[in-house]
Amino acid sequence: MKKEIFAELAIACLVAVVAFAVFMGTAATVTAHIVFGVAALISGAAFVVSLIEEARTYGLKA
Repeated sequence: MKKEIFAELAIACLVAVVAFAVFMGTAATVTAHIVFGVAALISGAAFVVSLIEEARTYGLKA
């Protein structure tokens, strides 16, 4: 069975988004909130892009 890199990337990015969101909720300073918020946004964008690429490999249009 061929491994799909975009599927694995999507799972990793989803886990990262959840982790960053949890850490953002427990952050003590404004700077930490900003850092974890930006990291969650970047991971979320990577999650969406990897899902779109995975859909394209199956011939779906996104």
